Amino acid sequence: MTIELSTHNDSNAVDEVTRMAIDDLDEDSLDERNEVINDGLYYIRKNLDDLTADNETMEKVMYYGNYIYRFIEENSGTSNVSELTD
Repeated sequence: MTIELSTHNDSNAVDEVTRMAIDDLDEDSLDERNEVINDGLYYIRKNLDDLTADNETMEKVMYYGNYIYRFIEENSGTSNVSELTD
């Protein structure tokens, strides 16, 4: 996956990545959502020790994190992931 942003290393980039993840989640089918979530969990685990290695890594981690977070909120019956119990 490639993330094309108009800017990097500022709040506009964070906003852009967040909006991209939300828009993609809204447009994706259930199968596409499952694929993105699986890819995201793998990518985050693989880069966990060096999340800030470069812009590309950080932006992908933010994208996947937002995508997964929003998916959980949308499908868990809660308005905030932190409200989930074990």
